[in-house]
Amino acid sequence: MKKIHFRNIIRRSILHNAQLAHFLSKHCLKTYLALYYKEWTGKRMNYSQPEDLNQALIKLSWQNSHNPKMRELIPLCVDKYLVREYVALKGYDDTLNELYGVYDNVGDIDFRALPNQFVMKMNNASGRNYICLDKSKCNWEDVKEKFAKWLQDTEFGWQTGEWQYRYIKPRIVIEKYLKDLGEQSLIDYKAQVFHGKVVDFFVCYNRDNDIAKADKYKPVCYDCYDAEWNRTEDITADWHPQRQMVPAPKSLKQMINMAEDCCKDIPYCRFDMYEINGNIVFGEMTFTPHGNVMNYYTDEYLVKMKDLLK
Repeated sequence: MKKIHFRNIIRRSILHNAQLAHFLSKHCLKTYLALYYKEWTGKRMNYSQPEDLNQALIKLSWQNSHNPKMRELIPLCVDKYLVREYVALKGYDDTLNELYGVYDNVGDIDFRALPNQFVMKMNNASGRNYICLDKSKCNWEDVKEKFAKWLQDTEFGWQTGEWQYRYIKPRIVIEKYLKDLGEQSLIDYKAQVFHGKVVDFFVCYNRDNDIAKADKYKPVCYDCYDAEWNRTEDITADWHPQRQMVPAPKSLKQMINMAEDCCKDIPYCRFDMYEINGNIVFGEMTFTPHGNVMNYYTDEYLVKMKDLLK
């Protein structure tokens, strides 16, 4: 007879009950994060001595939620609209993508005034985006309905224990579609910054090619390069089924300087950038990548990197 693990039953009962999970995430974040980590990895969370980078970042996130300075700074930097002010104050306003507008109500958007291509996204969430490549093919009513619903959701992030999203007022941000600036295959350069020092780059590419779209492959290819742009073996093979060398960005040194400047007094941040015609375009700042369950890195990498967090 198969052994029944009552702890597993209790954990899943909590995580799969929206009200219970919401309550625990909001009022006992440390416990909730441990349950969430166990559910996704099968491993026990060790707060006293984190065993890998995922655990170290979970502990850091919990500590940040009680740190007055971080409770103010992190929601500001995670807000996809307000972070523009933060980056500009750091002296990098020339890296900000062109902004078409920011809206509290979807009904205030003048669709006719928008260019043929644009990007529409929520400022307080991840993955809540709409990319318009051709206005003539856009079902604007469906788009408005979707964003109107997202505007009402002020609790994004509770299910993953990402407390910072709760402190952001939901808004709609509309920006220039970057590929319209001449980039043929947009690459995400995501600098991992530990205590103000860029250690390496998490690189995302092939978002649009046929391989990435095929069902048997991941929707995007991942790879890792150190700060001198030497490719490492730190990403598991299934995340780059047809691996390619990604050339170093022309603005690599400037990217490193910018990331280190903007993350000077922050224990950990993933600082995302693009490069268009040799110029940096700021993306976003992330403090809990993949909900702090980064399954695309090798176990060896995750164990090695935990020691960089003091």
